[in-house]
Amino acid sequence: MLTSKGEVVGTPQRAKSMQELYGFLAESKIGFLVAPIRLREMASWHFSDGALSHRSGGFFSVAGVQLEGEQIRQAIFLYQPQSAITGLLTSLIGGERHFLLQARAEPGNIAHAQFGPTVQSTPANYLRAHGGKASPYIELFTTHQSQIQVLHDSMQLDYGERYLFKSKRLIVAQCDPDIPVEAGFVWVPVHLINELVAQSNFSTFDLRSLLAMCDWFGPQEVTLWPMTPAVRLGLQQPIRSNVMGDVFNLLQGNICKYRFCDISVMTNWLVSDTGLVEHQALQGIEVGYYHVEVRGREVAQWNQPLVSSKTDGHASLLCRMVDESLEVLVRVQAETGLQTGKALLPSYLRYPGTTADSPPPQGKILLQTTESDEGGRFFCDTSHYELIMDSYGAKPNGVWLRISELKFLLSKSNICSIQLRCLASMLLGSLHMDTTPTIE
Repeated sequence: MLTSKGEVVGTPQRAKSMQELYGFLAESKIGFLVAPIRLREMASWHFSDGALSHRSGGFFSVAGVQLEGEQIRQAIFLYQPQSAITGLLTSLIGGERHFLLQARAEPGNIAHAQFGPTVQSTPANYLRAHGGKASPYIELFTTHQSQIQVLHDSMQLDYGERYLFKSKRLIVAQCDPDIPVEAGFVWVPVHLINELVAQSNFSTFDLRSLLAMCDWFGPQEVTLWPMTPAVRLGLQQPIRSNVMGDVFNLLQGNICKYRFCDISVMTNWLVSDTGLVEHQALQGIEVGYYHVEVRGREVAQWNQPLVSSKTDGHASLLCRMVDESLEVLVRVQAETGLQTGKALLPSYLRYPGTTADSPPPQGKILLQTTESDEGGRFFCDTSHYELIMDSYGAKPNGVWLRISELKFLLSKSNICSIQLRCLASMLLGSLHMDTTPTIE
């Protein structure tokens, strides 16, 4: 509920319905503004040593990179060597597990606001390089807290064709249910999480990643509980050592060799007062400058560059039934910016702005959403995500995994791509599983 001055009052600390969650997001958009500006208005950003960087030395840089492989090519990547922390607090409230989510308005989100985890913060943010307020709850993930029980802690890869060697630390921690709930945060029960993952542009990729890491198997009220019986049955299947061996063997590979180069002398890129653009669409992206105003963040307004793409992306995860349990098809593939060289990817992946050699797979749609790539770095970059039943007996250009095997690999550091983590979170939702074929 809003006052005449646009202030939020009486916001529920515990959500009881999806309608309340939609209302919570609507309130978080009040006062939100994003507008293109010129480079000369970007007081906190400047070109230094050939890259567009924040004057504090923190946050991220837009950098020119010369890559050496089968052929030498130049490209623009986001460079952010400091690992961000994304943390999700959980607690049992009234006998049901809840998660403390934050409504986040970001400049690049299609819907402006999405639900994120409790903490979604780079070192520059939580060390307050911006001179603003401290990130709420950050101390629960960065300092010793005797009342906190860590349930999951791993490093996870970010967008391998957008960032250069970036990973994030993902932490799920149980806390006391009586901790103060800050403005903009809400406790969300497990049964609403199952609905939340099926909504388009409703949750950040960081939240989806953390939900994919959580325990999915246990009493229905105290763990995340996939709504589809075939997924739950897949969680109970034993992990096959030979399949895991195949995956880990395929993941072996070398990282891409690179060196930084001055953006202003890169032949395919034009630097102007309005942004960075390609002469020829090789990467399919451009960089613009924006002024942002948002309520409830560490600072009320700021300027920053954002990457935007010319076309939508697409990610598909093929599924099949084996003895009434679900399996998924994943691929191992190299990506330019991965510090591991290779990662476990979905069955099909096309980044926004790029073209693909083959069309997306066809089949019965089990669940699909449309998502914004990370709104703090990308401007309205859109990708279509879908779980598809393999109705045509796809040739295994990859590895078929049981859900138990997928969950095992998701829990390990720096194996699964961010797109695969997003698709995995969708398996918690209600899948349209009627008339699906079974492999005996």
